[in-house]
Amino acid sequence: MKAIALVPPILALFHPAPVAAQQELLLSRTSGSQIAGQLVETRGTGDERALVFKADGEGDELVVPWNEILSLEGPAPRVTAPVAIYLVGGDEIKGEIVGGDEFGDTFLVRAPVMRLRDEPIEIPVDRLRTLIYRDRAPWATPTDFAISEDSEYDEAVFVKVRRGFDVNSGQLDRFDEEGIQFVDSGRSTPRQFRTERMSGITIRGGLPPDEPGSWLLVTTHGDRLRVDVKVVTPVAIQFESEFGELLLGCERIASLTLLGSDRSFLSDMSPERVEETGNPGGDGPTLLTFQKDRTVSGGVLNMARSPMDGYLVVDGRTYGKGLGVHSRCVLTYRVPEGMTRFHAKVGIDDEVRTLGVRGNVDIRVHSGEKDLFNREGMSRGGPAESLGVLEVEPGSLLPPEVGFGKGLFIGDRVDWLSAVFIK
Repeated sequence: MKAIALVPPILALFHPAPVAAQQELLLSRTSGSQIAGQLVETRGTGDERALVFKADGEGDELVVPWNEILSLEGPAPRVTAPVAIYLVGGDEIKGEIVGGDEFGDTFLVRAPVMRLRDEPIEIPVDRLRTLIYRDRAPWATPTDFAISEDSEYDEAVFVKVRRGFDVNSGQLDRFDEEGIQFVDSGRSTPRQFRTERMSGITIRGGLPPDEPGSWLLVTTHGDRLRVDVKVVTPVAIQFESEFGELLLGCERIASLTLLGSDRSFLSDMSPERVEETGNPGGDGPTLLTFQKDRTVSGGVLNMARSPMDGYLVVDGRTYGKGLGVHSRCVLTYRVPEGMTRFHAKVGIDDEVRTLGVRGNVDIRVHSGEKDLFNREGMSRGGPAESLGVLEVEPGSLLPPEVGFGKGLFIGDRVDWLSAVFIK
């Protein structure tokens, strides 16, 4: 009897695959090294699991232990979906809302990230934080639709008017094919808000996922999801998410970052001290305040959302974790207990290209009086620069600093990429 090679059914769609279909990714390791190439497969299980990676221009395969992987970087996102859905815990899905269940417990989203499934994603309403209709609020972020802490209501729908929007407080009853049923404060029966009228919806006090995945995935459609990696092939990866199985071609992976107890990303921490200055004279207002896991603009350019949606992108590569800052900015962090190394890359974000300037900054990282990294006159262009792996003392202070360089500072939009303390 002829032997039959077994391939997971969901991945069989991608076999056999021509070499031309493979997507180049940049593999970054906790050692500070990085290498461009293609995924091959995973080997082993548990603590012995490893990623097999083939470097560009080399015949040999590289076997990288799971815990030595920092991230994989792919192309920049291009967000075209009409609705941005922000969930409690930081997940985001870009797609189109197509209805909900009759009891108001869930709503249905048709999203490119799930395009190989016939049915839409079913999301519990309790997971929702903010929903933004991008064509009617192209400049908006979840902060623009936030409910203040002293408000008496926990749910609101924002309706587009000639200038800005009206806020309607109350309780979301359910989603339907036309929009939502919403009970206004002081009323007992719901009324309908049609999709074309709404700019956003916010719910305060939602619930995070029960068991978030150990990887942070950013797709080229602009989705941001916690997932677990199940199966890897040269052209696709199978993930497990809270919404079920996901199958993505490697060309749809903008970034994939491994999280874990052996690493602490700066964007998951709060700085002990923040110094932000708007101009070299030191007396001007801060142009843009720092952002976590987003560019310093948050992706808002000329009162519209950037197609890259504010993700950290340098030289066409996307990074899921990091900080977006503007000169001059010094963020002082205390090294967590058990962490002995620090790693980051740094570069001027690609969104600066839309401003018609290059930017020019001085970069410095020091511990006490000891300089760990110095780079003067960094401008836009070329790949992000690696700091390597810097030795740090647990409990000490580390202040990554972006200083004014030469020329106009409007383009000094700097990304600290995959900035992380490591055991």
